[in-house]
Amino acid sequence: MTLVLASKEEQNDFGKMNDLITKHQVNILYGTPSKIQSIMSSMKENHSMKSLTDIGIGGESFNIPFIKSIQALTSAEIYNMYGPTETTVGVSSKKIERNVKILTIGKPMANVKFYVLDKNLKLCPPGIKGELYISGDGVSKGYYQKPDLTSKSFVQDIFNPKLTMYKSGDMVSWTKDRRIAFLWKSRYTNKNKGI
Repeated sequence: MTLVLASKEEQNDFGKMNDLITKHQVNILYGTPSKIQSIMSSMKENHSMKSLTDIGIGGESFNIPFIKSIQALTSAEIYNMYGPTETTVGVSSKKIERNVKILTIGKPMANVKFYVLDKNLKLCPPGIKGELYISGDGVSKGYYQKPDLTSKSFVQDIFNPKLTMYKSGDMVSWTKDRRIAFLWKSRYTNKNKGI
């Protein structure tokens, strides 16, 4: 496997990004929905999508019509990649089927726990919305030199006191097959670098 890194110029010129994907016959592409959309919009006759076998999408919200627009251009497998910066980025991924009816972020990766909690920090059963709390090895200790913000977003794991939980601000629910359905992002979510 060869890793192809786009230059800053290629990252900002989607025509050049398409040329890079085609030239190196890139198989796996990861990006935000807005970047993927820009790449798709600048394609010439679908060439850069032909070599792709896998596309990972994360970092921003997206919907089923967006996924269908990608699926119309490529046979690549598409994955919903989820993970806040405060949890060392990736904490789950879910392959998106061609006949998708509901987008989920999947199940937590190894050494990660997901808790869907109500406002009283009680576990929500499947189908009941709550806030996603994330615990595990990748959860940061807090925000650099911001103790007030840290205390609002990071709490002791109520199920394993040796760990820290991150209060994601994402409203979710468990599905019947124990995957997380993303409903919406709460307005208070912090945009700071965790340490």
